[in-house]
Amino acid sequence: MSVAQAAGLLGVSKETVYKLCAEGDLSHNRIGTRITITPDQLAEYRQLQAR
Repeated sequence: MSVAQAAGLLGVSKETVYKLCAEGDLSHNRIGTRITITPDQLAEYRQLQAR
């Protein structure tokens, strides 16, 4: 999914998602300059935040 889609599901801004990716808090894939996030990566982030 795109950064915008992940941001919508998390209820945060796109900038926050970019920051989470840059800081290594949210696993992601980079295709050229584009960042994508799989549903599993998003679920892993949510699970870690619930602790």
